[in-house]
Amino acid sequence: MKNAENRWTTCQFFNSCGRIRLIYYGKGEPFMSNRTTSLREENVWRSELKAGITAAGTLLAGFVVVPNLLVQAGMSFTGAYTAYAITSLMGTLCMAWLRLPLLLAPETAVAGWLVCLVSISQGVSWQQLLGLTAAASLVGAGLWSTTAGCRIVESLPESVRQALPGGFGLMLILMGLSQGRLVISSPWSLTMLGNFQDPLVYFGLLGIIATLALLAMKVHGALLYGMLVTAVLALLEGFWVLPAAPFLLPEGLEYTAGQLNLLPANGAEAARLAGTGLALLLVLGSLNFGSLRALCPEAAKDRRVLPVVFGVSLLGSLLGSLPVTIAPASAGGVMSGGRGRLTAVFAAAVLLLALCCEPVLACMADFPVMTVPVLTVSGLLLLQQSLQELNHGVGTMDLVDLVPAACLLIVMPLSWNIAAGLGTGILSWCLMHVCAGQFRRIRLGTWLLAAAFLLYFLYGSL
Repeated sequence: MKNAENRWTTCQFFNSCGRIRLIYYGKGEPFMSNRTTSLREENVWRSELKAGITAAGTLLAGFVVVPNLLVQAGMSFTGAYTAYAITSLMGTLCMAWLRLPLLLAPETAVAGWLVCLVSISQGVSWQQLLGLTAAASLVGAGLWSTTAGCRIVESLPESVRQALPGGFGLMLILMGLSQGRLVISSPWSLTMLGNFQDPLVYFGLLGIIATLALLAMKVHGALLYGMLVTAVLALLEGFWVLPAAPFLLPEGLEYTAGQLNLLPANGAEAARLAGTGLALLLVLGSLNFGSLRALCPEAAKDRRVLPVVFGVSLLGSLLGSLPVTIAPASAGGVMSGGRGRLTAVFAAAVLLLALCCEPVLACMADFPVMTVPVLTVSGLLLLQQSLQELNHGVGTMDLVDLVPAACLLIVMPLSWNIAAGLGTGILSWCLMHVCAGQFRRIRLGTWLLAAAFLLYFLYGSL
């Protein structure tokens, strides 16, 4: 056939099952091409919708945990909930703008550290926590706009970076077990098992078992479902009741927005806040960069992403929210097939609906055992991640690398202090390498971090 319009042509495309060759006849338009395109688009939309709902459903557990923690620091639950929801919604839409299938939300482990240790134990007000968040976010946005942020994270010893999620995990596990009275204080030792005739212990244990079972069955959103199992059991037993008006327009920001304050009362408090701020900056940078590199490796090269994350964290602190990170729930969306901005868009739609469900979640927060499965199992997953990373490096690590990791894993949960754990890990790493004669492995940035944490231990931990 001499006519170019009547010659046979071929087209190749890829689907989920493999490579298929289509042969068609005509003027350049393939036979059934519109149908093929529509099917592919339908599959993409379906996959992105599933991923967005899965990620947002997993994140909903934080809507109860983080505001409930801030209530313990003296903040209004309504204001804390609204600030959390708006910040998460705003951050997730920013990720959609960057074409990433990620969610942003205040980190549960960081919130637990700031509230339980910095606020309750050291007497720091929740207004100062917001000011600390704003300061760390502002500095982080400036550093990550350049290559300085990457250099600071790289100054952290590798074994310390790998052990950091495990320290978070152990803190969350202890927090969850204590909140559910599965572990209580003891006059003879640090802790002891709780009374299993206590309803709190009973519901908390069943929630943990249900969550672990769902994870073993590879059910996406297992953390949310585990919390719902505990909620249903508590509802059936009459420990909490559904409100008469389950939906409410967002309110409460008048009690939290613009309330941040970072003015120390004295020099010792200033040193303590400075050390906490340094640790917070290192933690946020390490968590965000590690999550981005694990979930979206190509996006880790984009200098816009992390400054946007820190910028959202800064805006959230102005509303009354604690530090924002790339949510671990994003992993559920990515594993469910999320690849682009539609995942974040659908997740944002779910978060928008959750913004109006404050009365229901407030009732759940009144019975603190609801959050026990989320805290405990989230900590276990973080510990698993850390142990896997350390296990990969055991063959190449010697004692001078493993000792700092062990120090961090021990000090952080026992002291309930991320700054103390990080400082102990960095200082012990430098000390071990000096004693081993390996001076060249210690970077200038690591020396500077060690000096900063040494000052923190001398003046800020009092």
